[in-house]
Amino acid sequence: MENDQSPHRQVSPSPRLRVPVSPRLLLFLITGLVLLYGLLIWLDSSSLTAGAAGSADPERRGATLALHSMAGYAGGAVGPIVIGWILDLSGGMSPMGWGLAFLHVAVIALLGQVAFVLLGPRDLVGDRRRAPGRSADRA
Repeated sequence: MENDQSPHRQVSPSPRLRVPVSPRLLLFLITGLVLLYGLLIWLDSSSLTAGAAGSADPERRGATLALHSMAGYAGGAVGPIVIGWILDLSGGMSPMGWGLAFLHVAVIALLGQVAFVLLGPRDLVGDRRRAPGRSADRA
């Protein structure tokens, strides 16, 4: 029989496998992982910006970079508000509310992929698709 007064919490993906973890250790582990994620998430920014600048027409490079920045920051500003709104409308922080919130994120990501396919230029160097009328020897 387990002691309810134990300073350790049983953390396990399976009820058969029990790993005692101190709440303090768990807090430090989660905090460390969140901080690491916060540092690593910015590593793709320079390559994405370079890709946007490199694929833009030289006459429209400024407008392309402005749209690139605006779209990224708008998602970060509006996303939490929309998720909060979804949670409020679905009755608060329930499993159903969080499911709908994450479903919203998935739908937005899917729409972004569809937009990339529909709006992306067809004749970029290195693009796997060939533009109509382009010969195979020039690919």
